[in-house]
Amino acid sequence: MFDVLMYLFETYIHTEAELRVDQDKLEQDLTDAG
Repeated sequence: MFDVLMYLFETYIHTEAELRVDQDKLEQDLTDAG
């Protein structure tokens, strides 16, 4: 049971981090485009 929770937690954190990076990159691209 604990292994499943750890897997879900790690997957969620990893996905959140990727989305945050993509959001920052998108924001920067839009700013550069003016």
